[in-house]
Amino acid sequence: MLNEKRVKLMTQMAMYEAREGEKDFKISGYYQKDYISLHTWITVIWTTIGYAFITGALFLVFLDEIFTNPSLFQFLILGSVAFAGYIAIVVISIIVARNFYRKKHVDARKRVKKFNRELLQLSKMYEKEIR
Repeated sequence: MLNEKRVKLMTQMAMYEAREGEKDFKISGYYQKDYISLHTWITVIWTTIGYAFITGALFLVFLDEIFTNPSLFQFLILGSVAFAGYIAIVVISIIVARNFYRKKHVDARKRVKKFNRELLQLSKMYEKEIR
């Protein structure tokens, strides 16, 4: 005889596994600190690449204006503004990435814990039925 509660629980668990379970299991396989650090470094690398492309494009667009009246002071100012902008962008991206990936890991961990509780509950249902 089919137990309706057990079938509902199994269906709910199967839907979770099919939708987001695989990603959650991968995420929760990392320690929180390791997951956050890894993805923060990846974010910094991609931010650096993006900033280099944007800075290079702006340099090419304003190439005429930069070299119409070149001076050492002008290049120092442009270089320091570009460097300060880079530092600001990297710091902001680090803060945002750390908060985003911390929340992502915590949420995935909660869902995996809920799944494990449901798995234990399902096991107890089977044990009761066998007895």
